[in-house]
Amino acid sequence: MDEPPTLSTLPAEMQKAVADQLDTTDLTTFRLVSRDMQAAAEDAFLQCHFQKRTHVYSRYGLSRLAEITAQPHLLKKLDQIELAVIDPTTFVESDAALRSEVMDNRLAEKWNAEMSQLVEHDIDIHLLTLIIRHLQFSGRLVSFSITGATDYRYPISATGLSNAEQVLDVEHFQRPSDDYVLHHRYFRGDCSRMIRSLFSSVAITEYPLVDLDLCRDLSHGSLKPKALAGIDKSTFQKLCHSWQALSSLSMGFAWEEGRWYMAQDHGLQKLIASASNITTLSLYSDGQMDNEVSGQDPFADRNPLDWFAAAFANHELQHVELQGFNARSDQFVTFLLEHRETLESVTLQTVSIQPHQCWSEVFRVLAGDLQLNSLLCFTLMRGSTAGEIVSIDEDEALELEEPQAIKQCLDRVLEEGVKYVVWPGHRFQNND
Repeated sequence: MDEPPTLSTLPAEMQKAVADQLDTTDLTTFRLVSRDMQAAAEDAFLQCHFQKRTHVYSRYGLSRLAEITAQPHLLKKLDQIELAVIDPTTFVESDAALRSEVMDNRLAEKWNAEMSQLVEHDIDIHLLTLIIRHLQFSGRLVSFSITGATDYRYPISATGLSNAEQVLDVEHFQRPSDDYVLHHRYFRGDCSRMIRSLFSSVAITEYPLVDLDLCRDLSHGSLKPKALAGIDKSTFQKLCHSWQALSSLSMGFAWEEGRWYMAQDHGLQKLIASASNITTLSLYSDGQMDNEVSGQDPFADRNPLDWFAAAFANHELQHVELQGFNARSDQFVTFLLEHRETLESVTLQTVSIQPHQCWSEVFRVLAGDLQLNSLLCFTLMRGSTAGEIVSIDEDEALELEEPQAIKQCLDRVLEEGVKYVVWPGHRFQNND
């Protein structure tokens, strides 16, 4: 009588199918059974651990990333590298001893020394250049993401982080799970040096950028003028060449420096213009701070949305996400109509028009002039944050798929009149 098959005696394709369904812990155990099962789990293992790499911007973090990218077999699934600029002296820690060390500034001294050594003699640029050379050798085009912190709502757990010395050695962030006890939250850091170093390395290697995320989450960081200031002419020209292949771009601008590009853009507009065709665009602007911090009129003829409308006029945008902008309704309309032939999806989140205007003008364009496959509207305001928000079926969010569904919903909203509620309080107001 034949013995029943076991996992180790299954055909390779069935072993692979099993591996593809395993979680991280079981996948690790699966690979340890035999060489055949390790081979069967290779794709799942790489997908789990090496599709996206998140490393702290530190000498240790960049060195570990350089070691990983030096091994071509680990790069088969790699498509995203996220570099996190952190300030561990501001993190939240459940361990009293480590929290005490933060409080008495010993950790700050260690971290400041680490960062000083990193930028001395451009060690960070050297390491980033080495990483990109490895990517070129393996023929990998990856997206680069720069963030100024880890997720502030869902604390990130760092494997093996048990004392202040190891804070400097954080290599790869992972989502919290039952396997990890210590949860760490890092708050907003200045990403300027990291961005400038990445751009310098990209220019040195002439590496084509295809997908770039520069501080898209404003709670984590902001694209500031010093990220571009100081790049010499020759390097900037090479950088423009690397931007030619760029198809997806995300940028975040926050707080008091949110409008810097309107006064002196330090080459930002030239970089945007050098891209052959950006099709996916995510823009985050802390427009709510226009009045409070800078004293500038958020609804002026020339404001951030107006600036970006001109900067991206020659690109055939297909997917657009706008968050945090304050602008007149006609400026939103102009931006959308500029790309009416190509737009497929639109996201408007926490954006505001003037107090006396109505969102109906924008809705008419979304319903009649555009043929969208996806529409997401969340917290559409008029006036300041103390003003009103659009309410559709007593909800501040609207998420629709398919052109017909979008048109039917918006046509109904327009026919009934756009409703607003006071925010906060959610007291219904008159329809427009």
